[in-house]
Amino acid sequence: MTTTRVYLSTAKEDSIRRNYGYLNAIYKSMLPNSELIKDFTYKSSDLAVIHAYVNERIQRMTKEEVLETINSRGKGNFVCFRRLIIENQLANKKHVLFTDSNFFKYKEGGRKDLYLRYSLDGIDPTTGYYFDDEVDPLRWKQISKDFNLSLKPWRKIGDKILILMQRPNGWSMFNQNAIEWCTNTIKEIRKHSDRDIIIRRHPRAKTKDFLEKFNRLPNCNKNVYISSNKSISEDLSESWCTITYNSSPGIISAIEGVPTFVLDPIPKRSHAFDIANLDISHIENPIMPDRQKWIEKICMSHYKITDIKSGILKNNIEGYLKNER
Repeated sequence: MTTTRVYLSTAKEDSIRRNYGYLNAIYKSMLPNSELIKDFTYKSSDLAVIHAYVNERIQRMTKEEVLETINSRGKGNFVCFRRLIIENQLANKKHVLFTDSNFFKYKEGGRKDLYLRYSLDGIDPTTGYYFDDEVDPLRWKQISKDFNLSLKPWRKIGDKILILMQRPNGWSMFNQNAIEWCTNTIKEIRKHSDRDIIIRRHPRAKTKDFLEKFNRLPNCNKNVYISSNKSISEDLSESWCTITYNSSPGIISAIEGVPTFVLDPIPKRSHAFDIANLDISHIENPIMPDRQKWIEKICMSHYKITDIKSGILKNNIEGYLKNER
């Protein structure tokens, strides 16, 4: 019997109402052994459900600073509360269910939070469980229908190399400076290709700040440009390939038929790993593997609110916990 606590206050205060729907659905689906927590009170349970993860700034804080921020309701208190829950749950060999944005949101067309992505105990494939031990191809069929989505044939034309930047102060670059990474990546590209390079900043990077940092890049401005396109689809339309550290736009690139390179030194941390290029020296001759099994596996971690209400997510969670015992 799994005891569950769903922590509403791990969402930012002004977004709690927007995120209440799926959190409340999880709470109700796990009844009678679940509890919905609306304040900042943590108590151990078999499963803790939280909204999102912890950014780099909060990760660097001491435990004392985290507790002080929570107790004083200081800036970032909801993210500090996430960290407190995660650390306590995992230290006591209990579980955490994380939510994240879905990999197909670029096709949502204004339909917000049609799906969210869920994982247990970690937020990348090397640390988390993504409900993909057994793959149901019907999930991809449903998602492809809901998003009007298909795997486009691999593209063998394109003039530009597209660098897809990571989120500023995010967790996924593991304390590596994104601008320095971009500088080094451009230098490495130039050893193997003279194609134009387009840099697409992360949507949460402030334009002015990013431009100032970019203009300070040493010896990187020749045939290197910053994209002004709003949609990633526009950038992909002229791209020969994409380059990421390990971020989710690499998945979008592969779906759209644009070969992607993952440069994380631990490339298995990327969800694009199974179909990605890992060696930038092959940038003019990228691999183009079959993607069907890969995309079907990716879909297993994606659930919409009707999936939660019908018990699909609950059954998958409890099935995993039962097999673990």
